[in-house]
Amino acid sequence: IRMKELKEYALDSLLGAIPELKRVGEGEAPHILCLTLPGYKSEVLVRVLGDMGVCVSAGSACHRGRPSHVFAAMGLPKNEMDGAFRVSFSPDNTREDVDGLREALVKARDSLFTTLS
Repeated sequence: IRMKELKEYALDSLLGAIPELKRVGEGEAPHILCLTLPGYKSEVLVRVLGDMGVCVSAGSACHRGRPSHVFAAMGLPKNEMDGAFRVSFSPDNTREDVDGLREALVKARDSLFTTLS
């Protein structure tokens, strides 16, 4: 399966399972998908998903650990910037990997308290 097809499968699968999940930008890179789960801290999601064996990265690639000027320029609200994370694909990834990500993300969302007030 090609990475672009896998990225589209991931987008459809994840957004279908988690209605509050949002895509950040329309990035053309076939191997990177940026998403946000507003109200949840990306650092916490990264840790919880990692504990489940799923690797994702927090925020934007250029500004690890601090707010992204790119996200700010896009007009993302703070709660969306705080919840942003990246999913990266390799030629070795499969639909089953995406299914595992979806299941883990649903569990993480359900087990964490939202920071929304």
